[in-house]
Amino acid sequence: MASSADSACSQQKAKKAKIEVEEKDRLNELPGETQRIILSLLPFKDAVKTSILSRSWANLWESAVTKLDFDETNLSTKRRTQFREWIKRFVARQQRNDDASSPIPKQQLKKFRVSFQLANQCCSNGDVDSWVKFALSKRVESLDLSFVSCRYYHHNYVFPCANHIKTPTGLSEIKPLRSLRFSHVDVDDETIQHLISNCPHLEELAVTMSDSLVTLSIPAAAAAAAAALKRLELRDCRLLKSLEIADVPSLTHFTLLGLGYYQPMELRMEKFATLVDLRINIREDDVTFAFISSHAAQLAALAMRVESEGSWFPNVVEFTRLEVLEVETEGGVFSNVIRLIALINACPRLHTLRLSFKRFEQERIILQHPNVDRVSRESIRVVEISGFRGCWTDSHFVQYVLGYFVGLERIVVHCNNKVGYVAKQQAREFKSRVSPAIDFVIM
Repeated sequence: MASSADSACSQQKAKKAKIEVEEKDRLNELPGETQRIILSLLPFKDAVKTSILSRSWANLWESAVTKLDFDETNLSTKRRTQFREWIKRFVARQQRNDDASSPIPKQQLKKFRVSFQLANQCCSNGDVDSWVKFALSKRVESLDLSFVSCRYYHHNYVFPCANHIKTPTGLSEIKPLRSLRFSHVDVDDETIQHLISNCPHLEELAVTMSDSLVTLSIPAAAAAAAAALKRLELRDCRLLKSLEIADVPSLTHFTLLGLGYYQPMELRMEKFATLVDLRINIREDDVTFAFISSHAAQLAALAMRVESEGSWFPNVVEFTRLEVLEVETEGGVFSNVIRLIALINACPRLHTLRLSFKRFEQERIILQHPNVDRVSRESIRVVEISGFRGCWTDSHFVQYVLGYFVGLERIVVHCNNKVGYVAKQQAREFKSRVSPAIDFVIM
């Protein structure tokens, strides 16, 4: 019996090995152009793995891959060093292949992404500089430099091509750009304006944590040149003290968050005729309120970070098309919640409401407050609440939601970790009272 079983097992292994050989043979028989098309469609890591299929596939991915994603954030210190050395060798081979005498055709890059933890050994040796220059020389369409700051290292990576992109060669190389994302990258005002003015296909520009943006201006001429720009994001650029933006003709998504923390910021922004999605800090000034209010009739999504009790609309206007509303409050939240309810009632088509509360006052009861408008809402289907503590104010707000949002289908409650047990007990109590038709999720 054992002999028979061993024989059957051997036959199965032989059959499996034969199938694998036949599959490899079929892969090897594919035309070279077909192989390159397959590789160009694979994610970067999967394309690299094809090098073990056979000798003919060993280095084929290097001439076919169009998306490079160099991400070391989840690697150990030892593996990071090895990874950087591997990238250096890869880039060197690519540059040799791009030589005019090489029989391998030069491959344009669709995407180039670098995500490294900032540290002395990364930023001092110029390796990343050469990789960025390499990507531009390949006429890359999407350039993403997303660095991660270290706990004891607070310097940003400096964009290395500020002068090069103003040369005839550099201008030619940036023409194909469609997406630019910079995180912890120091890129100055002049460079940003130059990129916006000279990248006719640029659809997305995002700058996060840049310490070189100080007085950013996108005048009418630059805005008109950015005819394809649909998404503009400026986040946590702490030294930015002046921002002036003319109407960008195709802009649909605009993010302006985390600015003005260290000093007052001067804002001069025109109305964006095509804007439908806005994410912005609410500040105690007429400029912010006026800018939001001027887009009230066209916005489909609005996200607001409310930084103080006085940072609300002095007069709420009606948001006739708004379907998604996100609000994050920092403090003084009782009066903020009262104003929030007024804002909700000014959004007749609101479908999804997401709230993040950082602090609640214990002694106030929302439902008994004379300024609360008790209006039933049928349009709101989804509500998400983050920072739920189970205290009087947030509990009564949940009661308000359950009582007046009569079309509600789903509510998600993210409990505050510091009072997790109490918050979850209160949330479970609410869940036990609602209709089974409502999907009540506690997290």
